[in-house]
Amino acid sequence: MSKIQLRDFLNYRFLSGVKASPDGGRAAFVVTVCDEEHNSYRHDIWLYDNGACRPVTDSGKCDAFLWEDDGHLLLPCPVNGETVWKRWDLADGSMVETFTLPFFVKGMQRMDADRWFFTAR
Repeated sequence: MSKIQLRDFLNYRFLSGVKASPDGGRAAFVVTVCDEEHNSYRHDIWLYDNGACRPVTDSGKCDAFLWEDDGHLLLPCPVNGETVWKRWDLADGSMVETFTLPFFVKGMQRMDADRWFFTAR
């Protein structure tokens, strides 16, 4: 067995932000990988469903999400200093833009059925 080298870390996938769906039947999480070419990290959302994992996003820029209900994820994706929110339908795989906020959203939490709390910069 050889020692771990610094370059080995470029191949790791780091998981974070695991959240179960409201009914507990699925989970979504963030996968972060190194992007050596751009000296940064890529963040994408993945879904665990029926014993399998699959990516939801592939932009490298989505590192947060909310469960809207058991069948939909809300994904904030930064675009030119704004945050475009997309609703991903787990049943048919469609993703549609739902609204845009004129700032970069870093965190969010549902307060009740009609109100959300956002942290931004």
